[in-house]
Amino acid sequence: MTCTVRARERTREAATECSRVPIVTSADVLPPSEQRDHWTLEVVVEAAVVPATVLSALASAELSVRDISPQGSTRIVEAVA
Repeated sequence: MTCTVRARERTREAATECSRVPIVTSADVLPPSEQRDHWTLEVVVEAAVVPATVLSALASAELSVRDISPQGSTRIVEAVA
């Protein structure tokens, strides 16, 4: 199994786990492209802070948090494999 396949699988697993959290409105997996050099997971959380369950799912999948940005009353978490 290549590193790329494993990174994709880890990212998808984390997206599935994050989607199970009630305040997560979306968890999108983005493939590497000219703008992104890694498999990326973007999680939208309807809260002022990112809950520990989301961060735990990212850590369990061995993803690195690249950015947490406020967007009004939501937070967008960007993690990479």
